[in-house]
Amino acid sequence: MWLLFALSSFSSCAESGRRVRQQELGDRWPLTVESGHVDCDHGALVFRYNGTTYALNMTARGQGHPGSEPIWKTVASAGDHRPLKVNLPLVELAREQCK
Repeated sequence: MWLLFALSSFSSCAESGRRVRQQELGDRWPLTVESGHVDCDHGALVFRYNGTTYALNMTARGQGHPGSEPIWKTVASAGDHRPLKVNLPLVELAREQCK
């Protein structure tokens, strides 16, 4: 039992990628959550938050990761009054993690 606890504790502490915060991007922050980790895994750009890995590109979606729509901020548009999704500057930050 202790081994299982130790392994689960270790895996939650060993977050790969780069931590990003809303404060860092200010008005360009595209999500409804305040922070997370961006990463690149063999070309798959992802955002990790609260135990879920969200796809930031089609490669990540192809690996089975859900899209970021559930946590993606929307803004009102001028004109036709349909909400618009804000740009994802996190893609560039995740791309920087590719090695």
